[in-house]
Amino acid sequence: MPPPNLPTELVHMILDEVAEADGPRALKPMAPVSRTFRDICRPYTWKTMVIIPRLVDALAEQLAVAPEITRYVQELYIDASEAQNYDWLRDPWPTVYGACLQQNWPKLRMLEINCFNWKALSARDQASLTALTQLPTFRELRAFCVRDISFSIFAGFRGLKHLQLTSCSLHIDVDLQRLRCTAPTCSYLETLRISQHYGPGGLETLLNYITSEASPVNLTRLRALSFDPRCDGRVKRPGLAQMLAVSSASLEVLKIEAEENGIRRRSAGGI
Repeated sequence: MPPPNLPTELVHMILDEVAEADGPRALKPMAPVSRTFRDICRPYTWKTMVIIPRLVDALAEQLAVAPEITRYVQELYIDASEAQNYDWLRDPWPTVYGACLQQNWPKLRMLEINCFNWKALSARDQASLTALTQLPTFRELRAFCVRDISFSIFAGFRGLKHLQLTSCSLHIDVDLQRLRCTAPTCSYLETLRISQHYGPGGLETLLNYITSEASPVNLTRLRALSFDPRCDGRVKRPGLAQMLAVSSASLEVLKIEAEENGIRRRSAGGI
């Protein structure tokens, strides 16, 4: 099929309308029509990527043929909780998960990770995840049921605006006296949600760190704070009070809430 006799900008406007009305999946049948349509549709069909057990092998094959598709991904969801014989508290990720991360992600804005133990990952997989959160385009991190998140990851945020930690724990693996922001610019956090935190004092340490001068996170533009009072029995009033004091001028929403179940399962697959 010859290329459409329409300006590319007009074609994008039409596809924008279709994607908004029917979702990116509606554009998938158009991609095989021609190379032109394939190249035009890819930013839409690969805007979101989901890495889950039943789809990961097919995704790995796709990446082997067309590794450039990760250049279009803006939202990445990673969940290994449904893998057979997988103990997410103790086992490393399936090897293919790590292989999928060894790509280029220049437009990634959001990462959601679900059900794994950070310390059980290989050093390469830990480095790959940390690198994603330090991209210039990165704006949002959601973590659900992730145990022993390396505390050093918080020192590298460059433009983070939204942070959510649900049923997570932090592993203090660095000397906090020497830990300093490694990012060239600070992150002006706009929303922060913490619920059902586990671990010995990790949350209190996090609150103290992100309100300190060494933190890469600036709270003066924080608009929404959601906090679960059951998070950590060791959290003292000063940690939360300091955060509220720093963000009081900008804070619009404050929620004290409780969540019954932190585990989130996604049924949608990558396009």
